[in-house]
Amino acid sequence: MRLKGLEKVREKVPSYPGRRILLFPLCGLVSFSVGLLFLFLIDILPEIFPAPLLVTIEPVLPVLGTSLLLALSIGTVASLWHNREQYRARYGILCYQHAIKRGIVAVTLIPAAITHAFFPLGLFPYSSPANPLTGMFAQPLLGPWSPIEIDFLVRLLISVALLLTAVATALRAVLTFGIDYMVIVYLFFPEESDLCDHDIYSTIRHPAYFSIVLISLSAAFLHLSVYSISIAALIIIALRVHIRNEESELIERFGDSYRDYMRRVPAMHIRLHDLPVFIRFLRGATTSSRNDESQKPRSRQA
Repeated sequence: MRLKGLEKVREKVPSYPGRRILLFPLCGLVSFSVGLLFLFLIDILPEIFPAPLLVTIEPVLPVLGTSLLLALSIGTVASLWHNREQYRARYGILCYQHAIKRGIVAVTLIPAAITHAFFPLGLFPYSSPANPLTGMFAQPLLGPWSPIEIDFLVRLLISVALLLTAVATALRAVLTFGIDYMVIVYLFFPEESDLCDHDIYSTIRHPAYFSIVLISLSAAFLHLSVYSISIAALIIIALRVHIRNEESELIERFGDSYRDYMRRVPAMHIRLHDLPVFIRFLRGATTSSRNDESQKPRSRQA
């Protein structure tokens, strides 16, 4: 089965024919690995260099490292977003090919931050915090008030349910809208985009980003610690910042109709009465466009 939208992506990166296009996901994998390694090294920095200052600030290092990584990610993507016209003017039809490499490096830092949240503090089993507060912040918040076996089982079940829903949402978004939609081809070529009128857009403005929210919540519930909750919150805040940049462009293109749409439809959560539509989306049920006032005036863009 050929991945929907792949031919459009290939068309926009002519210098990477055939299997050379695999250099892009390889670039993303390297960026993800470097970002994750950076976060783990920040975690254990006071153990490698037990200077008094590092030991003192150790409890904030996991959150600080995540904040720096997310700031780099969102800042780089925002730079591409705001400078897309300069790319178009300088590189013409090759603008996407020149921009996407930076975009992939930036975007894959977000999965690195999410993966970091799934791990207990410290990647290595033999590592131990230099500051007692660090260990406290890594412990489940409900630990002192509930049996450890029940506490872990409940957290695990909730985490797995959220993770599976997130994966299903992400896969359905790719299969429904195409990989070209996911990798923002139409940010640089809006004139080539199609109007999205799937029913899911009457319930949530950004279904793909919703999957990232679900994965972040999965990590938060798995450990239910100060660190896992804080990192999940930082990721959701970073997404909010990115959405503001993305939707500013959509407002420019669609004006008051998009502002009205923003008021009526949530960005990254599903309302209870919209669950049937969301479930149909996950099942891949074919739905016709609905000519109601909540339908999304939106081109194919993440």
